[in-house]
Amino acid sequence: MTNTMKHLSLLGRMETDGLMLSLTGLFSENELDGACEKVERLELQARLKKNRSSQIQRKLVECGEFADLYHALCTCEIEDDRIEPMLKSADDCHESLTQYPTEQVLEAASLNVPTALTFEYLKYYLPYVKYEEEEKAILDNLWLFPVADWKGLSSLTAHQRDMMRFPFLGACLFNWHSNEKETLVLLEQNTPLQKILGLLYQQGVTVFLDSGRLKALQWLRETDIGKFRQLLEVFEHDADDLSIFFQRWFENRAGQYDLNWFIRQEAPLNKEQREEILCNQVSYLNALYAGCLHLDFDAIRSYQFPILVYAVEHRKKHFLQLVDQNSEIFLSLSRYALLFEDCFCEHCNLNSLSEKNLQDCDAAKRTDSYFDCLEEGQQYTFEEMRLLWQQDQIYVRLYAKLTPLPVDQRMLTLRQLLKRDLVSRYTEDEQLTQLAQCLLEQPFSEWYRKRFGHIRGLTRRTAMQMLFHYTQLCPFVPDLQTETDAVFAARNLPLLAGCENWPQVRASVLTTDMDWAQLKESLSISDEFVKQNQNRITDFLLRGGSSLVTPLYNYLQGNDAAIEALRRIV
Repeated sequence: MTNTMKHLSLLGRMETDGLMLSLTGLFSENELDGACEKVERLELQARLKKNRSSQIQRKLVECGEFADLYHALCTCEIEDDRIEPMLKSADDCHESLTQYPTEQVLEAASLNVPTALTFEYLKYYLPYVKYEEEEKAILDNLWLFPVADWKGLSSLTAHQRDMMRFPFLGACLFNWHSNEKETLVLLEQNTPLQKILGLLYQQGVTVFLDSGRLKALQWLRETDIGKFRQLLEVFEHDADDLSIFFQRWFENRAGQYDLNWFIRQEAPLNKEQREEILCNQVSYLNALYAGCLHLDFDAIRSYQFPILVYAVEHRKKHFLQLVDQNSEIFLSLSRYALLFEDCFCEHCNLNSLSEKNLQDCDAAKRTDSYFDCLEEGQQYTFEEMRLLWQQDQIYVRLYAKLTPLPVDQRMLTLRQLLKRDLVSRYTEDEQLTQLAQCLLEQPFSEWYRKRFGHIRGLTRRTAMQMLFHYTQLCPFVPDLQTETDAVFAARNLPLLAGCENWPQVRASVLTTDMDWAQLKESLSISDEFVKQNQNRITDFLLRGGSSLVTPLYNYLQGNDAAIEALRRIV
């Protein structure tokens, strides 16, 4: 009875002090009594009843020193939702807030630090910060730090955490669409770049860096730092123009050539000159590499940029002159023009184009092109590209296999097939390869007129099927007499495998056609009748007659008169 009364008394005291009754399952009565004494001594009841934080209450019970620290935090009006993350971060680091001087904990909790990083700021920075500028740099970077992606500062090395003192760090690395940890590692390894970014930051220039850009800058050495000081002079310390320059520079893979071109200028570029050069990527590359284009760069549409960039980068001077002299035609081209198709530049020499080609390459509507199916590194004429433009993928793949032929013969061969659309988009790879081998020997028209010319009634589509399987059909072609023979041969390749010539194939049909065997028995057709009419029956079977009649016979079961009529017809 005494223990029960004592327990009930403790529960009442806990409820009065604002401690949650669920704590009784976690701690002993002596520990809970001690916690009540601390709460009452420090007058924390009202705060505990208001916020009901299980984490804070557990810490009050299990850690005797925390009550005084919590009281100090409450006095400084630090809310529980700021204290709780600090407790959790300390636990994650296998530490306790009470290990740190109360003054430092209060200062960290009072600073404008991201809540999730407050404890880590206390642990790694607060005791060591000496200057106001240093504190501001660290806090600014912490606000941009991708804590959700990187799981806090504890996952970084000591040197990487020390880089948080760089005032440019957050703006360069963390204020970016891709928070890759690799970026911090790459910057850590590039000491010259760190100094350059500090120099630019002092001038108000922000450079956004991802892993790709950082890798492109691995060539930097200490001796290159002076070049960026010269660059500032060339740009008259104009932060806006310098920011645009770095954008253009990275678009052009951040090489040394660009940097050297600007610092070689005899005098600083004036504002008008800089704006003209930095207008867009084409104007930038044109100034650095060619100087051939005198277009109104503002009139260039977004889809026209890539081919001009390619032409400038690859020194396609004749094409650039062509565009310059026919700017009205070029600027009028729609986004669906052949010139702007993917992979066009890789497969067609731009310097070979003419004014007529520019006029002939426009299109009013969007269609699919499959230039990526062409042989890598192989060059084609404009006429070839135009022929393949907007064709089904199967024709582009076939054309790529005809490379050994002269251009005119390749184009003639493809036009013959396109005229009647003889190649199905569902053609298998093996069949397409066989067809290409045949067409390398001679065009389709020659196969149709000469090699297959003796086959009566042969359609072009059947001739195409024969080319798909020509290796297997070759020994039998001379003996094929009709379209029916050709169709049967192309559709029954396994049957041909066991025969040496076409007469053997015809003879075997009577014994290998299972539908005919069933019909012969069902319709009571005698062997004598078959022998007398062998050629006509064979022709009937080659046309697929048995496969047509068998379902009809099954349908007529029970109607003897109809079955007799069918027998006479067969």
